[in-house]
Amino acid sequence: MIRCVGDPDTRFREDALRMFRALRFAAQLGFAIEKNTLAAIGRNASRAALVSGERIKIELEKTLLSPRPEWAGEAIRLGLLAHLYPAGNCPDLTELRELPAEGIPRWRGFCGKTGFPIEALPVERVLRQGVLHPEREAVRTLALSGGELAALGLRGKEIGAVQKALAEHILAHPEDNEREKLLELVRGGQAK
Repeated sequence: MIRCVGDPDTRFREDALRMFRALRFAAQLGFAIEKNTLAAIGRNASRAALVSGERIKIELEKTLLSPRPEWAGEAIRLGLLAHLYPAGNCPDLTELRELPAEGIPRWRGFCGKTGFPIEALPVERVLRQGVLHPEREAVRTLALSGGELAALGLRGKEIGAVQKALAEHILAHPEDNEREKLLELVRGGQAK
């Protein structure tokens, strides 16, 4: 059980980052947060605006990479992120557990499910691009190479456009990421 020593309101006034850490410890360790402590987080949530974006990003990411990433949703429900993204509701994030415990997939899942704008936090360019443009990462996993597209007569920007279309297709239909299936899409003009 996670509980503040003494009065939780006092502890959170002393250091607003403690509210994020409570959620992270619950996520990492599988603990519950004592009801008075959880209520105090809600009462003091506006103090989260005093915490640097870098520190929020670190704590939120540790929560997302934990065995129970759905605890990141509590940051939205309790209002800890309201100064960055004014949303009170948060969908169930339990399915984030099924994603690889890596930064880009977990952040992409969190932002996709909640609508949280990754640009609201100071994140690395690679992470921001990975969340905002999943098709760029998917291009690297295509079962059909740029060289094979060139052999079909495509050139320059046309290859890039077809790769992007194929990547978007396999994001929606991962089972189609087979060479023959992708060639069929290209030949049929469905990848433009």
